[in-house]
Amino acid sequence: MPTEVLFDAVNVILGYGKAQLLLVPGMPTVVSYIQKSYQNDPFRVGLEALLVFFTLRYLLSKPKQNLSELTPKVI
Repeated sequence: MPTEVLFDAVNVILGYGKAQLLLVPGMPTVVSYIQKSYQNDPFRVGLEALLVFFTLRYLLSKPKQNLSELTPKVI
C-alpha cells in the first residue's frame, strides 16, 4: 500500500512538471524528440544529455581573467 501511494505521488509530480515544461516555447518539439529517440537508442539520449550539461556548464561559468596585456600594433 505505501509503495502505491509513493508511485502515485511521483506520477503526479512528474505529470505536473511535464505540463509546466511544455508551456515553454519550443519545448513540445524537444520532448517529442526525446521520447522518440529514447525508444530507439537510450545510449544516445544519455550522451546528448551529458553534452547539454557540459555546454550549459561552460556557458554559465565565469569568464577567466585575461592575464596577457595587449600593446599597440607596431607597423
